[in-house]
Amino acid sequence: MALAIDAGSLHQQRRVAQTAADAGALAGASEMYRGRADLVTSSARAESARNRFTHGASGVTVTVNRGPATGYYAGNSNFVEVIVTRAVPMYFGSLIGRSSASISMRAVAGISTPSDNCLYSLHNNAEKAINVSGATSSLTADCGVVANSSNTKAVLIESNGTLRVDDLAVTGGIDQSGGNIIATGSIQTAVPRSPDPLAYLQMPYFDPQFCNYTNTKVDSYGVTTVLSPGNYCGGIEITSNGTAALLPGLYVLLGGGLKMGGGLITGTGVTFINTNAPTAMGGADKFQKFEMGSASRAVLSAMTTGTLAGILFYQDPLAGKPGDVYENVIASGSNSLLTGTLYFPTQPIELGASGSTTTINGGVVATMIKVSSGSTVTINGPGGVTDSPFKRVSLVE
Repeated sequence: MALAIDAGSLHQQRRVAQTAADAGALAGASEMYRGRADLVTSSARAESARNRFTHGASGVTVTVNRGPATGYYAGNSNFVEVIVTRAVPMYFGSLIGRSSASISMRAVAGISTPSDNCLYSLHNNAEKAINVSGATSSLTADCGVVANSSNTKAVLIESNGTLRVDDLAVTGGIDQSGGNIIATGSIQTAVPRSPDPLAYLQMPYFDPQFCNYTNTKVDSYGVTTVLSPGNYCGGIEITSNGTAALLPGLYVLLGGGLKMGGGLITGTGVTFINTNAPTAMGGADKFQKFEMGSASRAVLSAMTTGTLAGILFYQDPLAGKPGDVYENVIASGSNSLLTGTLYFPTQPIELGASGSTTTINGGVVATMIKVSSGSTVTINGPGGVTDSPFKRVSLVE
């Protein structure tokens, strides 16, 4: 009977310890998901403490490893390992000289499982955080759609505009002022905000003070200009006469952005980073947005390897002048095709062009998302095109 009582107590303690380890691992992985790697250990230990296992108290040790020490994910910094250890007193075991037993439970969580969502508006309180306006304007997302704004009109579909989604989750409210929302799944309001799903991404290294090319302009009628990967100080401009064919690789726009008043841009296996100009050329003062006018056409696909695999446009979250708003316009017409995800974590974006169809085989993350003027925009999500950059946190061991 004594053995049964002690064994039952140990079993119960192991279950509680496993719950604390699971909670701690998920909390640590969630901080990585939010791009706050410096808070992984403190958050994991805080969540373990909330589940009755406080590091350094009552003989408890909570070990947190970013990059598990053992197991299938050993050394992988996208995963967090939490090991909870405690000496448990033996009520009857002391009669035979064993006053305690040590229990140790382990959990691993990380950013791995693909998310069902692929369109995110990150603004916390804006009206029209997601806005579709115009009689023939439509935004179709073959995935879940998330709006973090707490505004009562966070999602505004007006003037016979149409929003088609799998699921729609909004922190604030939805206003269909003469517009239509068609969902194959659920439509929910008053939901908690979601973290930036791509905050974990890391820019590849490049020298922010070095220029391979300066003030590049493509303006030759009837001639295709071939562009190579590298640092484009002053950005890239393509006029109505220009045709640019991009070789595979990374294109870093250091000030100047990407401007198309018309023309054509094509490229396979390319990724754009938009950031500040070199300090000597004006730094943040010379930062410019993506501005692809309605007369332009784009057929582009993202890189499939490296830290930005699957990302077509990446806006540096730290770029630009603090407080300034840069509304990016991806209004390329003539049935443009963009294969890859558009990531603008601190800036809004307008998609589509009047009377044309823009297809995005990827996702969109921006502070605000707008479709108007008779545009037809289809977001198919990244599934089947490349490994999805949209992840969610899950327990894996």
